[in-house]
This record gives sequence, C-alpha cells and structure tokens, in this order.
Amino acid sequence: MKNTLLFILFILSVVCSPLSASEIEDYKNMSQLPIQELYQKGIEMENSQIDTALKYFMLAANKYSAALSSADKFFCAQAYLKMGELHLDSYNFQQAFENALKGVKICEDNKIENLLPQFYKIIGNIYGIQRDFDLSIRYYKQGLELARKYKLQEVESRLLSNLSLSYTNIENLETARHYQHLLESHPYRDSLTLYFIDFNNAFIHAIEGKYTNAIAEFKTNLQESTQRKLAPHYIASLYGNIAQIYQLINQPDSALHYMLLCEQFTRQHRLSNFQKDILRMLSEFYKQQNNLKKANEYYTHYLQLADSVENNLQYKQLKNTQIIYELDKNSQQINQLAQEKQEKEQQVVRQRRMILFIGLGLIVAICITLIIYKQKKKLQATYLELYKRNNAMIQSEIPLESFTDTPADSHSEESDEVPETSQVDEPSESNDTSRLKIDDQQRKELLAQIKHIMEETTDYCDCDFSLEKLASAIGTNSKYVSQLINETYGKNFRTFINEYRIKLACLRLDNTEEYGNYTVQAIGESVGYKSRGNFTEIFKKHTGLTPAIYQKIAKSENGKNAI
Repeated sequence: MKNTLLFILFILSVVCSPLSASEIEDYKNMSQLPIQELYQKGIEMENSQIDTALKYFMLAANKYSAALSSADKFFCAQAYLKMGELHLDSYNFQQAFENALKGVKICEDNKIENLLPQFYKIIGNIYGIQRDFDLSIRYYKQGLELARKYKLQEVESRLLSNLSLSYTNIENLETARHYQHLLESHPYRDSLTLYFIDFNNAFIHAIEGKYTNAIAEFKTNLQESTQRKLAPHYIASLYGNIAQIYQLINQPDSALHYMLLCEQFTRQHRLSNFQKDILRMLSEFYKQQNNLKKANEYYTHYLQLADSVENNLQYKQLKNTQIIYELDKNSQQINQLAQEKQEKEQQVVRQRRMILFIGLGLIVAICITLIIYKQKKKLQATYLELYKRNNAMIQSEIPLESFTDTPADSHSEESDEVPETSQVDEPSESNDTSRLKIDDQQRKELLAQIKHIMEETTDYCDCDFSLEKLASAIGTNSKYVSQLINETYGKNFRTFINEYRIKLACLRLDNTEEYGNYTVQAIGESVGYKSRGNFTEIFKKHTGLTPAIYQKIAKSENGKNAI
C-alpha cells in the first residue's frame, strides 16, 4: 500500500507541480499578447532560444477557435507548422506528428491550402524516418501538387528531393532519377538544394553499385557543405555514408577513418542520435576485425548514450506536457477573469456541479483503488513466485554434459528459420531415413564444442548469430549441428539459443549492481535482441514475466538483501 501511495504522489507531483511564480506571471503576460505578435516573437526566437520560441508558438496555437478572424486562424496554423518543424529537428517525432495533424485540420476546416504542402512534408518525413516509404511518398506527392498550384518554389524543391530519396530507398531508380532530374532543373537554388542534388546523385550511384562515383560525390559534397556552413546534421550524414561505402568495398582503413571523423564531429556538435549510431557502427567494425576490447568499449558507450538519449527525450516530453498544462490553465484563468461579471450565476452552478462530481469521483476513485490494490497485491505475489522459481531454476540448472551421453528420443530436424512458437515435430517413419549418420565419437566431440561456444563465450549474444555461424565456429556443417541439437535437447536451434540468451538476460537483470541503470531495451540488445518487443515476448514466454517486471522485482529483492 505504501508503494501504491508513493506512486500516486509521484504522478500527482509530475502533473500538478506548479511552475515558479515568476514563470507563471510571464506566461500570463505572454498570453495577453495578440496571436500575430506571439507568432512573430516565436519567429524571432526560433534560431537562438528554441524553448522560448516553442512557448510563444504554443500560446498562439492554443488561442485557436472557430470565432477567430481569417488572419488569426492563419497564424494559428503557422504556429502549429513551426512547432512541428522544431520538434522534428529535435527528433521529437510524436509531438511533431501531433502538431502537424492539428495544423492540417485547421487548414482543411478553413481552406488554407497554401500551408498544407509544408505539413505534408513533415508527415512524410516522419513516415520516411520510420521507413514506411509508401506513406511518405503519398504525402510528398500530395504536398508537391499543392506546392506547384500555389507556386511555393522552396517547398516544391524540398519535396522533389524527398521523393527522389524515397524512391531510391525502395530501389525504384527510374522514378528516383525522374524526380532528381526535376530537382536539378528546378529554378529554386539555395545551399540545401545544392546539397540534396549532390547527395541524391551519390545515393543513387551507391545503390547502383557505382561506389567510386558515390564516394567522390559524397566527398565533394562534404567539402562544399562545410564551406557553406550547413547545419551539422547534414555534414554528419555525409561522413557516415562515406564510411559505410568504404566498408562495402572492403577498405577497412578508410572506413575506420571516416567513422572516427564522424564520431568526433557528432560529439563536438552534440548530435546525440547521430553519435549513438556511429558508436554502434564502430563496435560492429571492431568486432569484425576481432578487436573485442575496442568493440566492447564502443558498444558500452553506445548503450550509455542510447539510455541517455531516451531519458532526455522522455524528460523533454514530460516538461512540454507540464508547460502545456500550465499554459492551458492560465489561459482559462484569464478568460474566466474577463467574463467573471457576466457569468457569476453560471459559475456558482458550475462550482456546485464540480463539487458534486468531485465527491462522486473521489468515492468511485477510492472504490477502484481498493479493488486495484487487492488485485495488484495478488498479482505481485504471483510475479514474485514466478521470479523466485525462475531464479532457483537458473541457479540449479542441470549442466549440458548430463545430456551428452543420453540423447533424447528422435525428433524431426528444425531449421534456424522456424518461428519462435514452433514445437519440435513428432518423429515419423518417413523422415527417419533422412537422418544424417553421426558416430558416437563425432557426436561427443561436436557436443563438447557446442557446449564450449555456448558456456565459455557470449558469441550467441550477437544479434546476427545463426545456425551457420555456430556450425562454422566448430568446423562442421549446419545440418549436423541442427540434428545434434534437435536429437540431444529435443528443441530447435532458435529455441536452444533463446534459452541461453534469456538465462543471461535474467542474470543481468538480477545483477542490479552492474546493470541496474540499464534500460530493458539495453539489456535485450546486450544479449542479442534488436527489438525490445521481440525480447519482451520471448522473455515472457520462457519466464512468465516481462523483463521490466523481472527487473523491478530484482531491484526490490536485492535491496532487501542489502539491508
């Protein structure tokens, strides 16, 4: 019950903590400004004080109502557009998407078509980042049609570039070249247009396999973009692409040179998302070079930065939520003060209704809280029992050598591609004859080598670890390994590997002293799972608990033991 109350207090403190008196007064003063003035002040601040600019844009946008003049509605839509662009530049994709949708609705309701191309560009960019190129192309084309209609040459140029990149990503090079030609012949020219013309050409050549041309074009673009003083993230992208192509053509020294330049550049300019990706590239590079010390060093930095980026983003979202809450609250207070004389009687009625609703709400909340508390208590007991059972099983797990001399009954062979939910097939007379014959001595030797790989190394924590890689590591073919695992342990290769990964994940979640600050996603990646969802699903299948719950219980139990 104490934990429940602390949790409720925490939530209330996050949602209801007031800003300082001076900040509230500033918001009140800002709220009194006309919409157009709020928007203009946001424009003045957007290049130097982004947070302050967002406040002005939020205040302007929140003033929107159907009763506004056409001019004010237009500025409200522009405020949403600016917020969408600023959030997109800060990798806050959810809020960028929400602001873009709100802006689109205002434009559609009030027939403000000349702003829609820019909103469609934001939405298309977000879908492109998520690699849903079909949707991104759809929005880019809608934006391009309207940009041409209203002769918005800058927006048209950007959309042509984005369409060329999108079609290149899905390897539709004929259409990509079509839009690239339109971009190159477009009358609008600025530094970014020149950048994307060169970038797109290099990217197309890279997809075509013309790596020498692509590298030369990327390097030229890098030199010119540096001279033009483009935003750092454009330059960082060039470093990364050059490094990747050098890796493709097996020139590791050149690839490493540009990866290190990219890492230094992104660190210098605090491009956390770019730096996170290049750290992972460096870790993979050194792993391929068998320099495990360097590989682990960069992978540790990657995990730390990934956790930091995620936490910072969550904090910014939380802070923005509180600011919006305070702005809305203060805006309502100002409106109430302005209409107080005319609405006194209605206000009394509203207050009485509110008291009644609050009273009823409190009664309902108390009842629900009691029910939830009882259910939660039972659920926590179940979770704890599952945790202890899994912990005990891990500590007392039967070693592999106990299986090596007594193979399980025959089971049909399963390949590495069998889905996680697949079960070992029952043997049949028809497939017994297809078994590979392995003598006892060879069986023992191969099983001993498999045991060594699985228990003395963490190679299986590589997300690309496969049946073929295991077979290669012990000097045999994948069919022998698959059959040995299937017959000896009664399971397919994927299930076999997952058991080791989940066991190691449990040990790391239990080790709160060393891994207590790691997120669930970081733990999952450290044992070989790219996707947090996939890790959670497999972990729950094997333990009955999600990794987050397992980690929470481990921290609680280890805390008790420490006391």
